[in-house]
Amino acid sequence: MHMTSNATVPSTGRAGLGAALALITGAVLTTMLITLVYGLTMEYGDTGQPAAETAIGAVGDWAPGIAIAAVPVLIALLLARRTPRQRMITVASCVVAGLLVAGVPAAAMLGAHEKYQRYPAAPVCTDGFSAGPAVPVTRAAQTAFERISHPAPFGGGGSSGVDGCATQLMARHDVDVRAHYQGTLPAEGWRVVTDDVEMLRAVRGRQTFELTQDGSTWWVWIGPSDSSGAGLGEGVVGPHAGG
Repeated sequence: MHMTSNATVPSTGRAGLGAALALITGAVLTTMLITLVYGLTMEYGDTGQPAAETAIGAVGDWAPGIAIAAVPVLIALLLARRTPRQRMITVASCVVAGLLVAGVPAAAMLGAHEKYQRYPAAPVCTDGFSAGPAVPVTRAAQTAFERISHPAPFGGGGSSGVDGCATQLMARHDVDVRAHYQGTLPAEGWRVVTDDVEMLRAVRGRQTFELTQDGSTWWVWIGPSDSSGAGLGEGVVGPHAGG
């Protein structure tokens, strides 16, 4: 009996130490994974898709990382059965496991939200223009963009110059972009001259506003009414001609 008792003490001690080390490793890996998911989503995430899709996609994309972080947590749970502090280690392991499962999709949603919040409320049309014929055009376009109420911020690619300013509207999936401008533009002094499935066009004074859609991407252009659209960057939709 005495020999069995002496053998049990170091055995339980090693199990306790192993469980603690495994739990710490699992917690560190979980923290690193959640931080990585948040950072990469904030940089490269799709801000237009629903939050649920972002969360589900993150779980699928990061399944290998989740599995790796889960291994030491499972080891801690198994070793906990052989320690006097089984309850404490089990509870702590379950907390880490819960953070791992919930933290990855939550981090992805928060990262996408933070990325969306960083988009500017209006595009910057005047950068790089200090002299020349493009200056008054880009300044006028900048002023017009800032005076219009937009349904979403701006970001992505675009073009600015003597033909005006074209930029991508970063609208979420549940935003009715066309309906917003249909109500906003007339209220802000613009006269709608074209409103069909291909384009919403409005004029005010000597400026033209155009809203076009390329797949799931919305583009907004504001420029001189007599612009032909020449010189826009590759892939930019609009303008389609003055009206």
